[in-house]
Amino acid sequence: MKPDEGYHKARQLLKERFGNDYQISEAWIKKIVDRPVLRSNDKEGFQSLADDMRNCRETLQAIGKLSEIDTRTIMVKILEQLPLFVQSRWRTTAIRTLDEYGQYPNIAMFVEFLEQVAKEVNDPVFGFTVQERPRDVRNPKRISQVKGKGVAFAIQASENQS
Repeated sequence: MKPDEGYHKARQLLKERFGNDYQISEAWIKKIVDRPVLRSNDKEGFQSLADDMRNCRETLQAIGKLSEIDTRTIMVKILEQLPLFVQSRWRTTAIRTLDEYGQYPNIAMFVEFLEQVAKEVNDPVFGFTVQERPRDVRNPKRISQVKGKGVAFAIQASENQS
């Protein structure tokens, strides 16, 4: 089938099976927004979100409903599902884009950002490991020894400083 014919046929099948364009866009937005909060080491969750975001953007763009998800309100709802380190990185990207171009990034930039984060988290060398390591890898016993005990510091100061 020629690409133009295939595209029109695919749209016709979507309409027949899933209803009108509004129902399709609402279903995609619900799938994206109503997700559990991601943990920082959830490799599969990051990849799933990035893949769903890509598919959502492409589907809504194809049916002429991209504006339904390309809003700051929707992007903030998606951002709230992400760990703080990812939220912070997106804020930096958003403000930099605002400063450079006078407007916030659109959904296409957000999707690219999420795909990059998923790629980083899933990197076999520098991505997150399945198990979280203890904070003090050098001396694990020190963690249990310090637990429950306070630490005191003494400071001595004088008025004559040269």
